[in-house]
Amino acid sequence: MPVLPYSTPPDETALQAVRLLNSKINFRRIVQSLGLPIAAGGQAATAAELVAKLSEFLQNRQSAIVKPDLSGGGWGSTVIHADAAEPVAHQLTRALVGQPERCNGWVFEEFLPFDAVPSVQMLVTDEGPSELFGGDQRVEDLSWAGMVTPAADRPVQERLVKAAFMVGDWLHGYSYRGVFGLDCGLLGDSYVVTEANVRRTGATHVAELARRLGPPGGFGHWRCDTRRGRLDLSFETAVRRLDRAGLGDHNAPARVILTTDAHIQEGVWRYAVLGQDGECVAEAEQQLHELLGIRPRSAAGSR
Repeated sequence: MPVLPYSTPPDETALQAVRLLNSKINFRRIVQSLGLPIAAGGQAATAAELVAKLSEFLQNRQSAIVKPDLSGGGWGSTVIHADAAEPVAHQLTRALVGQPERCNGWVFEEFLPFDAVPSVQMLVTDEGPSELFGGDQRVEDLSWAGMVTPAADRPVQERLVKAAFMVGDWLHGYSYRGVFGLDCGLLGDSYVVTEANVRRTGATHVAELARRLGPPGGFGHWRCDTRRGRLDLSFETAVRRLDRAGLGDHNAPARVILTTDAHIQEGVWRYAVLGQDGECVAEAEQQLHELLGIRPRSAAGSR
């Protein structure tokens, strides 16, 4: 993996910037100060404050998503519904079981039926931010499951990239150097920014695999996912099936990589499909699903 592009060791300023932007409470404050749109919502420092504020917030909204201030991968996120049989307080009490009693607080936001949840991946160097790639995220159970890249061609995409550059300029000003991703939610021609991940992510990991394992020039299209499939297949059998189908061939139009042996430990297949065009990648993924007994799932999600 490439070393992050620090010309000198990072100081406390850079560390503080990472802490701030990876905090969901501070993320909302920072991107608002940059003029970027966010979902309606608020924050709470204690569970009692969260119950009070969320009960009032849901008086004229159908549902809200609640997220611990410091968390990743969707951990601790839950959706609270205004019209549920249980009162808001009871829903929250049940949802917060297992979360630390002392924490940094929570954010809550209106739960929006996004059409898509794209992400823009960036690199910040001494010269400033630059775009690495963009993609449409796949979400399951409020958690990141995978990505299809490049993102679908939409009129709003240019605005998303501009927003990512604004966040990148902010990080650059605080001496941060390295990769980060800005996640967004689309509603028609409008968008909101939902969070930043100032670190290497699952998406940047797969992008590096595509660069390392592809032909000269790399793969222009790839998609990755975490999916449940047949439980009676061993990892070795799955690899042999892919090889027999030609999906493990380095020179094939599309190539499948099982990115980790998570099947035994977690009962899921983590994979990436790499190729030169979107059509052959989509076809190879469908073939992969048939070989591993993976059922289809909607690509869009709400966060």
